[in-house]
This record gives sequence, structure tokens and C-alpha cells, in this order.
Amino acid sequence: TITALASRLHVRQRFVALVLGANQRVAATVAAAQRLGSVRGDLDADALAQSIVLFALGIIAAADLGVPLQVEPTRRVVLQLLRSPRSR
Repeated sequence: TITALASRLHVRQRFVALVLGANQRVAATVAAAQRLGSVRGDLDADALAQSIVLFALGIIAAADLGVPLQVEPTRRVVLQLLRSPRSR
């Protein structure tokens, strides 16, 4: 759990490094998709990347807690929010 991660300094530092690395990789992917016109270009790639990573972490936490998830409807909404008007 997140509490267990936060309680041990070494584990917390490693987790933070993993999240920051994920942010960088997702930001590069977002920027490339923006250049291709498939993701909205009016959004900051770094901020969007962090939002996506944090969204994924929230989904993982919810699933771990047994929260019922509507995966397909949520996927469709997120894609619609991110999609560039040119690619619709």
C-alpha cells in the first residue's frame, strides 16, 4: 500500500524515482502524439503526463481497495478528453 511505501525512506525514494521516470517517459510520448496531432496540443505535455501517471496510480489504488471500476467507459472518456479535434 501507499502507507507502507511512505513509511520506509529507501522504498519511498525508489517509488518516487519510478514515478518521476514514468512522468518523463509519458511526457515524451505525449509530446510525440501532440506533434502527430493525435493528442490535444493545447495542453502542456509535462502536466498532462503527470496527470496520466497520477490517474493510473489512483486506478491501481482503487483496484487494490476493491472499488468497482468501470474500465471501458472510463477509457472512452479519457481518450475523448485527450483526443485532438483533428483526430476525431
